[in-house]
Amino acid sequence: MGSGIAAAGAISIGGALPADAREWEEYSARFDRSISDGLPAGPLRPDDETAWKAVAKNYDVTSKITNLENGYWGIMANPVLAEYQRLTEFINKENTTFARPRWSETYRGVRDTVAGFLNVSPDEIALTRGATESLQALIGGYNKLKAGDTVLYADLDYSEMKNAMRWLEGRRGVKAVKLTFPEPTIDRPLQGGQDRGKAFDSSIPHI
Repeated sequence: MGSGIAAAGAISIGGALPADAREWEEYSARFDRSISDGLPAGPLRPDDETAWKAVAKNYDVTSKITNLENGYWGIMANPVLAEYQRLTEFINKENTTFARPRWSETYRGVRDTVAGFLNVSPDEIALTRGATESLQALIGGYNKLKAGDTVLYADLDYSEMKNAMRWLEGRRGVKAVKLTFPEPTIDRPLQGGQDRGKAFDSSIPHI
């Protein structure tokens, strides 16, 4: 993996980051090749302990627990962490000499690469730092709301989504109404229309 990281470190093009979609595609391909040496060929069988141990070696994590909560905190593989640190050091060193003349074209290059991968127009892509920021941008930026409107959200929703809905009350003058659902379990999952009906019935007097 060490030689792979060194190869990935060669992404610097003209002393800066890749600028356009073509350069980012080349960088991505180079980085993929650099980490493939340390990974078994896939797809992997669930019972292939040798292969999964080879994958696990790429993660430096605590042995205190077995972390199954990837949705809350996604752990970077060592090669990804090393590249993240390298790029952070680059930005920290170059600062305004990168940010002023090159940041916009670098951002557009990343966006165009993502758009090409998804086969959509670049103006359909908005890059954020994670799901929380995405939800806040979508909820806070919805332009069809006007003062006096009512927005509904569920008590089972993601906490930051609920905060964003309540934020709309003060900033946009709408009324945020929380629908209360029974906590789903394996034995008693949400009952679709039945539970939705109860939730709406309990909230209607407050709308």
